[in-house]
Amino acid sequence: MKSPVFSLAQTTGHFPFRACRADRRFSYGVYVPASYTPDTADRHRILVAMHGSERAPEVARQLCVDLAERTCSIVVAPLFPVAITDDDEFHNYIFLRHGDLRYDLILLAMVDEVAARFAVPADRLWLAGFSGGGQFALRFMYLHAARLQAVSIGAPGIVNTLDNERDWPIGVRGMERIFGRTPQLNAMRKLAVQVVIGACDISSDIVIAPGDTLYAEGVNDSGVNRLERATFLSSLLRDAGIDVSFSVVPGAGHLASDVQPEVDAFFLRHA
Repeated sequence: MKSPVFSLAQTTGHFPFRACRADRRFSYGVYVPASYTPDTADRHRILVAMHGSERAPEVARQLCVDLAERTCSIVVAPLFPVAITDDDEFHNYIFLRHGDLRYDLILLAMVDEVAARFAVPADRLWLAGFSGGGQFALRFMYLHAARLQAVSIGAPGIVNTLDNERDWPIGVRGMERIFGRTPQLNAMRKLAVQVVIGACDISSDIVIAPGDTLYAEGVNDSGVNRLERATFLSSLLRDAGIDVSFSVVPGAGHLASDVQPEVDAFFLRHA
């Protein structure tokens, strides 16, 4: 019987990007380490490599290949394209919801497809994201911490605080109305969490001016560059009782490959 999602002739390596059955506007690529066989499936986990705003999922997947081989992890690299809802749409995925479109649930559908194909657990995920992907990872953790085991939040441009006095996505007011749940704080306190940033990631081009489509009250309060905002985020998560590893990478700028060794080291500590 043929798999509806993957070729049964291939068991490891890079798989072609495939449309998600839950919503075929979105696709994902997979990398399966050489350690995988059907008999060793239960020793493997899923590692989600979330792309940034540049939409380069192949790059995000490739950065995680060595980590996948060392930790028996199957990499899932989603693609959330630009202009899904209209010609000017660019940022919607990082906020998890736009209208009836739930990017977090689409990702979980992708994970469940891969978990079913390879008979691996779908409830102790690793999640890594950088820049726009870091924002996605942070907000996904707020909603779905119970599905995660470890999460790496890299260089987020907009910090989503846990402030009940500010609206989502700057705070968490209205989150229950939007998503049907409040932050999963108890589950988040059981996670291994990394905030990672380059020491040279100090451009002020992330400051959002009034009138910009991303502007909201308080959007710039966490700092004038990504280094300041990552520092702020690590502190606010610690204040909420969450175990955070904060890594500032010397000489690194705003490039995922610059911080990947720290990301690898973080996940290896929790393998």
